[in-house]
Amino acid sequence: MSINLKPYGEQGDAPAIRFDVRRDKDVLEIEFTIAGLPTPMPASNIIGVRRSELWLDTCFECFLGSAEEAAYLEFNFSPKGDWQCYAFEDYRQGMQVSDAWRPRQFSISAAAQQPQQLRFRMASDDGWPISPRVQGAAIIVWEGPCFTMQATMATNPTSITPRYF
Repeated sequence: MSINLKPYGEQGDAPAIRFDVRRDKDVLEIEFTIAGLPTPMPASNIIGVRRSELWLDTCFECFLGSAEEAAYLEFNFSPKGDWQCYAFEDYRQGMQVSDAWRPRQFSISAAAQQPQQLRFRMASDDGWPISPRVQGAAIIVWEGPCFTMQATMATNPTSITPRYF
């Protein structure tokens, strides 16, 4: 599934960001394609460390939930390869670090390649929601403007309830 993220409100010359997500057996493949950044992100293929509060700087997010439950997961990824996974019981309630998922691969394409691609592959042994809901978001922070963008997508778009994400 692929969708373009849309900026929250009026944000001037916000970068263009496409959010793609795929499932490959027990692996969630998450990709953000970014064009129009004031300064390109440095290329990398090194998985960073688990770190909290990545959203305080440039951060790419993926939310995975089920149409049957209020609980969901939030994945945070930084351009440095750092990552985190949180489990929520309900919308922003009961946040706990989740050990159910682990990174398999990380990469950012070379700065000379435009648009740039940030990819994460996350694996889990816990299984998948029967009717998954997926949302992508990005927080882009530079010395000048800060852009916040989001998009929502699901196997059945009518199953998404705005209060969840």
